[in-house]
Amino acid sequence: MYLTDGRVTIRPITTDDLPHLWAMTCKEEWPEWKNWDAPYFPHKQLSYEEYIALKEQKNRSRESRRY
Repeated sequence: MYLTDGRVTIRPITTDDLPHLWAMTCKEEWPEWKNWDAPYFPHKQLSYEEYIALKEQKNRSRESRRY
């Protein structure tokens, strides 16, 4: 499903998005956005391989709950 208003499109995440999402969220030990994040959400730096493995594990878990 896509939602577009002419300037912004909201769509599901694709595998092409994963390198960019990893770089923004898990690549650095202390990313800039963490300065404004709530302190009760822990952050863990992950290698790209660890990030992909975690995403795959979460997807398998979601798939098993559907049935």
